Order: sequence, then C-alpha cells, then structure tokens
Amino acid sequence: MARCWPTCSCTFMCCFYVYYSAIFFFGIFSFITWLIFLPQELKFAVTDASLTQFEYNSTANNTLLYNMALNITIRNSNKRVGVYYNRIQAISQYGKKRFSMVTLTNSTPFYQGRKNTTIISAVIQGQQVLLFKDKELKKYNTETNAGVYSIEVRLALRVKARYGKLKTRYYKPQEKVSCKLKLPLLVNNSINGTASIANSIKFKATWCGNVYVLTTKNDGG
Repeated sequence: MARCWPTCSCTFMCCFYVYYSAIFFFGIFSFITWLIFLPQELKFAVTDASLTQFEYNSTANNTLLYNMALNITIRNSNKRVGVYYNRIQAISQYGKKRFSMVTLTNSTPFYQGRKNTTIISAVIQGQQVLLFKDKELKKYNTETNAGVYSIEVRLALRVKARYGKLKTRYYKPQEKVSCKLKLPLLVNNSINGTASIANSIKFKATWCGNVYVLTTKNDGG
C-alpha cells in the first residue's frame, strides 16, 4: 500500500499539469486567433422609419396605440469575420416605459458575410396599457403638439461569429443595441388616402449606439 502513494501522487500531478497546460495553450491560441482576425464592431443604423399612430388615452384605460415601421441597416466591415444571426428582437420604449417587444421572424435567421451590408425590416404595431406619471404625460403632450416623438428601439441579438473556418457557439451579447429615434407622426390624408408628415420635420437616418456584438466594453468598442 505504501508503494502506491508515489504512483498516485505522480498521476495526480501529471493530470493537474496536463489540465492547466491545456487551458493555458487554449488561451494562447484564442488570443493569437483574435489578433489575427482583430474583429471590428458591427454598425447599426435606422435608415428609414415611419410612425402612423402613437395615441395615448389617459382618461379611459391608459392604453397606448402604436404603429411604426423601421428599416435597419447592419454593416459588417470585417474582412475575415462573418456573423450568423439566429434571432433579433426589437424592444420599444417611450421614456422608461417598454410598450412592445417583437421578434423579427421575417428577417432571421440569416448569415452576414464579410464586407457586407444587410437591411432588415421591423413592423411594430399594437397596443399596450401604460401608466404615465405626471412628468411622462407632460412630455407626451408636448411631443404630441410638436408632432415628433422620442422613441428608443433596442435590439436584443442571438448570434454566432465565424472567424475563418472557426465558429463560436451561439451567444447573446450582454448589451442591447440602442437606437434613439425622433419619429415624426404621419397623418392620413382623407382626400387621396395618402400619408403625410404632420409638420415640416422629416425622419433622419440615425446611427445606433451601445454596439458590443464582436467586442466588449473593456475592448473600447
């Protein structure tokens, strides 16, 4: 029995050495791979948008009726990195109140290759019971008079990155892409049935921020 202890101890030390050596070399391999590909972050922008309804009734049932459509452009500038999009969810909120979350089933899943620009569409329509505080209601009334609403659309992703022939597992970026929009309300023309802007303000293409799909905040974006 005494002769077994050195053998067991040696076996344990060998396993310990092999295990941590594998972790070390895997870390080195991952770091070298990252240096070779050095991924640039994706770019998101809302290039076109229309808002045909954004009506809040505070006297009856505190219900927000909404109808908007967005064209979202995604740019992958990488030469060696592709992205698989398994799911994209658009979460809409007014102030700090979330009023909609839709999954863009018509756009996903899809693969975005290197040096590629892809446009996806989102239709966000429905109704939601919201309870606005006095400050929020004042903001809504002010923007209603102006005919332009401040709406934030956040994108929650489930993606997989491709580095050459290597692929990651599907993962959810910790941060949601943030698109802060100024949407002018379109009104229907009862004469010819077309929609027109309620004032002279037109929607301007808007870059989205807080994009950390291929990088992290610690990387500096």
